[in-house]
Formats: sequence, structure tokens, C-alpha cells
Amino acid sequence: PDWFAGGGGMVLVLAIVAVASGVFCSVIFRMVQGYADQIAGQHREMVALHDSSLAIQRNLDVQDVLQGVVEEARRLCGARYGALSYLHAEGGVAAFLTSGITPEQRAAIGPEPVGRGVLGVVLHQGQSLRLDRIADHPAAVGFPPHHPDMYALLAVPIEGRQRVLGNLYVAQGNPALRFTPENEETLHRFAGLVGSRERLDYLY
Repeated sequence: PDWFAGGGGMVLVLAIVAVASGVFCSVIFRMVQGYADQIAGQHREMVALHDSSLAIQRNLDVQDVLQGVVEEARRLCGARYGALSYLHAEGGVAAFLTSGITPEQRAAIGPEPVGRGVLGVVLHQGQSLRLDRIADHPAAVGFPPHHPDMYALLAVPIEGRQRVLGNLYVAQGNPALRFTPENEETLHRFAGLVGSRERLDYLY
């Protein structure tokens, strides 16, 4: 057409190129931002693992060290709740530490868990679990009174040389939130740090 030949076509082409360039730049920006966020997350995890390792090596109070581990693991996994169980050699819980609830909430829940239900799968069978809904697992037994609602669960064993020493888990209080394979890798690294330190053995 005359309009296209007379210069209108060039304007249209330039407009299309401009829009395509804008879309391309937007996609590239999102990719770069995603890589930057991933690197920043890995850096935060490395710092947290390093600090926890130093705390153990300095013979700081074991309860404080384990509390720091569960706090950092929960934060890095973007979880609402977290907990760490450590077992006696003859069975039973030697230490149980929580993150994401107040002391008053913890007291209202009652006695420490004894390893039944979903978490018993981790403690007694050494399996890791990444569940979108806790209630959907065949081993789920529900929560005691005053326990906060928990939906997605990520739980890994703390393994020693001969047996499972405990577990480390995080959970979401929002049913729309999920955990990723990357979160699971992060939690395994924190559990591995605790399980590899023989000076914690007197707890069990």
C-alpha cells in the first residue's frame, strides 16, 4: 500500500522492534535478577553454616547452638515454623527446640513429641519428607490441642555414624506455600552439620 511505501511501514517496523526490544530486555532483567537472588541466597546460607560451625567448634552452649541452627534453617527456607529433635541413645527426646512460636505457645502445646506420626517416619526410618500437605500423608495423626496449623512440611534426619540422631524440620502456616528441592538441600546441609559434630554426643 501507498501508506506502507510512504514511510508508515517503517514507523510500524520501528514500533515492533521497540516493543520486541523492551520485552527482550525485561526477560533478560528478570533472568539476571533471578540469578542474583540465587547467589545472594547461597551466600546467606554459607555464612549461616559457617557461623553455626564456629559456634560448635568454640564449645558454646549446645542448646544455644542447636537453637541457632533451627532459627537459621527456618529463615533460609522461608518457613513459618521450625523444630529440631535430638534423641538419647536409649530412645526418647534429649533436646527439642522450636522456632516461630512464642514460649507461651510452646507451653500450651504440652509435652515434647515422642516420634509418632509423620515425624516418626523421619526419626525411625531415616527418610526425608517434602510434603505439600501434612494431612495427606498416610502416617499423619493430627496435631494436639493448641498446636498451630501447619501445612507444607520439610523434614530431614540428623544422621550419625551408626544411627539417626534426631530430625530437623520446617513447616508452613500458609496452605498456599510450598517447599522446593533447593530448600531440602539447605535443610540437609544444616542437619549434616549437627550430625557430624561428635562433641554433641553427650546429649544422647
